[in-house]
Order: sequence, then structure tokens, then C-alpha cells
Amino acid sequence: MSAAGVQVVELDRVAPMPWKNGGGTTRDLLVWPPDSAHWQVRISVAAIERDGPFSDFGGIDRWFAVLDGVGVALQFGGERHEVRRGAPPLRFDGALAPMCWLLDGATSDLNLMVRRDAGAGAMHDAMPGREWTSSAPWRALVTGDAVHLMVDDQLAAGTRGAGLLWSAQAGGQRWRVRTQHASSARGWWIEYRPRSGAAR
Repeated sequence: MSAAGVQVVELDRVAPMPWKNGGGTTRDLLVWPPDSAHWQVRISVAAIERDGPFSDFGGIDRWFAVLDGVGVALQFGGERHEVRRGAPPLRFDGALAPMCWLLDGATSDLNLMVRRDAGAGAMHDAMPGREWTSSAPWRALVTGDAVHLMVDDQLAAGTRGAGLLWSAQAGGQRWRVRTQHASSARGWWIEYRPRSGAAR
């Protein structure tokens, strides 16, 4: 853990878990709180290798974004949504369990799940060099590239490649992404606000 309380999870150090249907694998970057019987926040990266339905997660708010690959098409009843690399995250009710079609080959995708009765979450694009301030106590950065995370203008932590940087004591801090090698970097800010009485 860094002096700013930021913890780092490198994607390539997380073992992939194969799906029961054989359609892909999932790497859990974080399931929080780790010592609770019921998680409130789950952040994972899924490798989707073939078409198939999403699992039903009733009571869960979900966000979905493409890390690598062209993207996918998701069918929600009579509505079809294409989510391509570079597009903003798509938010939807986990109980909808959409059908998923690959647009042009396998993809690697970022998933955020928040238990609705425990708190409220959000995920949006992180632009390198642009500050992000939030009163939410639980905040995170997911990146597809090697970056440094600046907290209140101080270097807090960094990644060697794709990974997660997070803190449960980040309310009011100024966060900013600084690229290490590339002129730009893909990233997403995540915040979570536990409801009063939710386990921490």
C-alpha cells in the first residue's frame, strides 16, 4: 500500500477463471469487502471468446467497457447496443442478462458490479492529465496501460501495464492519471458510496 492508501492489483498477476459454459474467462481484480459474506463491489476483466448470454445478476448494477478487441453487441429485449473499444461504459441492470455477440473476434472487457442495496456506484472515462475529485470514500482507477496515479499532486502508485489502483479512504482527494510510456492511456474512474449501515 502506498503512503496515500492506494493499493495496486496488476492484471497479469491475477489467474483467469474459466466459465462453466466454456465461452471465456474472468479475472477478478477486486471483490470488496474481502472479509464479508456478501460483496458490495466487484471489478473484473473478462475475455469473451464466443457468443453467448450474460449471467443473471439480480439486484446488481453493472457497467461494461471494452479494453481490447473491436467490441460486442448486447441485446436487451428489443434493443440492441453495440459497445466498441473507446466508447463510454454502458450501464445496465444485471438482472437483464443480455445476449452477447462478438463484433469481430474475441474481446477483453471491464466489468463493474455494485450491489444495489449496499450502495451506489459509477464508472466513467479517465482522461490523462485531467483531475478527478469526488467526495466518495471508495475510489478506483482501472487502466489498460502503464500509468502513474497522482493524488493531491503527489505520486501515489503506478502499474506496469493493465491493472487496478484503489483506495477506501479517498474522499475529497484530487486524482490524476499520468502516462508512463504512451502519449495516451485508456482508463476508467470508479467510485462507490456505501449506504448508511452497509458493512465495510
